[in-house]
Amino acid sequence: MQAVLQRPEPRRQGRAGKGQRAGYAGPECSFQLGHVGADGSIEDMVSKRFAQLVNEKSGGKIEITIYGNSQMGGLVDLVDAIRYDTLDFALFAMGNAESYFPKSSIEGMPYLFSGYGHVEAFYNSGVYGELCDEFAAATNIRELGSFHTGFRDILSNKEIQSAEDMKGLSIRVPEAPLFVKTFSALGCNTVTLPGADVFQALQTGLVQATEAAPSYMVSMNYQEVSKYCIVTNHVYTGNSIFTSENKLKGMDPAAAAVVKEAAAQASQEAWEIVAEQDEAALSAMEAAGVTVIHPDMDSFQKVMTGIMGELGVESIDGGQELMDAIRACDPS
Repeated sequence: MQAVLQRPEPRRQGRAGKGQRAGYAGPECSFQLGHVGADGSIEDMVSKRFAQLVNEKSGGKIEITIYGNSQMGGLVDLVDAIRYDTLDFALFAMGNAESYFPKSSIEGMPYLFSGYGHVEAFYNSGVYGELCDEFAAATNIRELGSFHTGFRDILSNKEIQSAEDMKGLSIRVPEAPLFVKTFSALGCNTVTLPGADVFQALQTGLVQATEAAPSYMVSMNYQEVSKYCIVTNHVYTGNSIFTSENKLKGMDPAAAAVVKEAAAQASQEAWEIVAEQDEAALSAMEAAGVTVIHPDMDSFQKVMTGIMGELGVESIDGGQELMDAIRACDPS
């Protein structure tokens, strides 16, 4: 799981400029960054690479101190810390701010993306750029670079072969209405808990199951207290490096250029390792004694895509248009 971020050829043309390493003339700065990932998680790797690049490109004048593993709070806390200018940088998904910007929940709709190529085509599109600008205007939260967390699966202590088996399952879901509604539609009893509390909840039986990207679940050692991994790929979740619009505008221009370039590069490099991480995570689960189940996917897709009305797509201003635009980005 300790994959090293590589340096592929740039694919986000125009988002990153030439290196600043030799010519940075800005001030010395120190910043703080928070995320919820454990050591070895994709959040951990991206954060460290971002901090390294910022330091290199500024000739050692800019330092970023990282507080991972929910030291700065859960996802909702991180959203608010960026929104209200009490933290410099944080990693979370845009959808975690859906209470402030409902349209940001669209990206997390069940079975919206066909694969990573579809996601990357969307990230590279003008549609995504416009969404980021709308998001910043509404929330004071500015995206600096997005990367894959992965397609989400289910870890459970109950055997699941179809959507019918989900009925009555107590499952931990993130603190986001979209996930609560989605799993409630499957007949589950949903429990919202911070990621750091899930291990104990599974161990004690407070919940029977949880769901997340495989690499994240392994980084949190959830496989040690679970019997089954149900490969549903039900929702894609990305992650982004965020700062506040106010902080970015108030930053010295040279420092801001370094930060933006480093964030874009670190995020892009992370695209290259996610499929490898998915495979490694499933192997780690099997090595820990977890049974990997490939369930009746049609049953999950039928239920999860049949509740778009309940998920409020039609009530979100521009929601259906954004969903259609995302689907149109599919290169397959």
